[in-house]
Amino acid sequence: MRLYLLLTLLLSQGLMANQIQSGPMLGHTALRAANIWVQTKTGGTITLEYWEKQQPDTVHTLTAQVNQDLGNVHTFQLANLHPGTAYQYRLLLGEGESSKTFDFRTQTLWQWRHDPPEFSVLTGSCNF
Repeated sequence: MRLYLLLTLLLSQGLMANQIQSGPMLGHTALRAANIWVQTKTGGTITLEYWEKQQPDTVHTLTAQVNQDLGNVHTFQLANLHPGTAYQYRLLLGEGESSKTFDFRTQTLWQWRHDPPEFSVLTGSCNF
């Protein structure tokens, strides 16, 4: 019985890995929005579930169609997020197959509250 469960788990993880070509990759993250990019090997429906890390029972869902004509690529645009909040997300492909869970944090609302974040700039001698 344990061997059967182990094989089922390994095969289900392998099926998900076989359907994702690239990603998911976290893109630009702002105060109240974030972008998550993914590319699949085949066309079809792909679903993104995301939630606040402190409130895992409040799951938001976005669904998209990917097709071969556009390279099986989609960028999910998450909106109405809370500033300075940790979120988690996962992809659902096919019949309930899900990826592992990933994390991200929105930017902190610092304007008029405290000093801006530090940053660095690097330049070279051959800029054109």
